Amino acid sequence: MKCVRPASHKAAREGATLIEFGCCLTILAAAVIGFSAGKHWYGWLGGAAGAFLLPAALLSLGWLGVFLTAWIFGSVPNFPPCPNRCCRSADYNLDFTGLVRDWTWKCQCGIRFRKLGRGSRRLMIVNPDNSHTPYMRYVPCLGWRKDNGQGTGPCW
Repeated sequence: MKCVRPASHKAAREGATLIEFGCCLTILAAAVIGFSAGKHWYGWLGGAAGAFLLPAALLSLGWLGVFLTAWIFGSVPNFPPCPNRCCRSADYNLDFTGLVRDWTWKCQCGIRFRKLGRGSRRLMIVNPDNSHTPYMRYVPCLGWRKDNGQGTGPCW
């Protein structure tokens, strides 16, 4: 069966947002500045090269900043492999049992986990008595490492 979308949905996807428009203007300004500087120093060939190289350098520095920020500070990390080494990050499902504070993540093997710590960088195994056993800790720039810290008593 063919998916039919209303005409209003199509109209909402057309055009550019204000942020995209600003980015395009910035790239266009970099091309103009690169062209004028290159033409001033190296003639028409330098102008053509400058019009290409300055926006490319600007975009490259922007992406480098994004990658370095994500690498150093780390965004919300995914899940490491489970202790049985058979479940990956996509195999974890949120278990909505009980109160919100009691929600846990469960891998396909049935092991329950809870993310604790600032930025949810510590993954703890939830025992049947609701106490925690340290499993892994996310270390910026290094990824998931074994957590040898102390466990906790009953969670709440």
